[in-house]
Amino acid sequence: MNVAILTLCLLAQPSGNPVPAATTISGTTGGIKAEVRDAAGAPIAGVQVLVKHRDGRAWVAVTDGRGQFKVGGLAPGGYEMSSHREGFEGEVYPIKIRANAWLLGVARNPADLRPIKGRLMSFFGPDTYEAPAPGLKLLRKPGVEKIPMH
Repeated sequence: MNVAILTLCLLAQPSGNPVPAATTISGTTGGIKAEVRDAAGAPIAGVQVLVKHRDGRAWVAVTDGRGQFKVGGLAPGGYEMSSHREGFEGEVYPIKIRANAWLLGVARNPADLRPIKGRLMSFFGPDTYEAPAPGLKLLRKPGVEKIPMH
């Protein structure tokens, strides 16, 4: 095998090191906006949120003072999201990203909220998607009207 081709193949492999998350989405990418809270419901600042694709690529964001984070620029598909902070037990959760939409939270199963010893933190937010420009109206061509229903 040609050494140059082998080198190129090795360089194209995912590094496994998380990169800082983008804060925007596009027509071909999506993202997640959510919060991390403790077991009592209080927001937790300084939590490292890791979003990992099945191919090994990973993105990282840190929660702000309100416990909120945003990870954008993700290709549509399934990901695994985890939370990390010293002194807390985080969780790992699967998410589904859609193009041109923000996932606003994670689906919650009451069984996932089991009490455990120690300081627990959980992802929080509604399991719904938001378009990036909610004020945008659908444009119609001039002269095109609705067809009457009989």
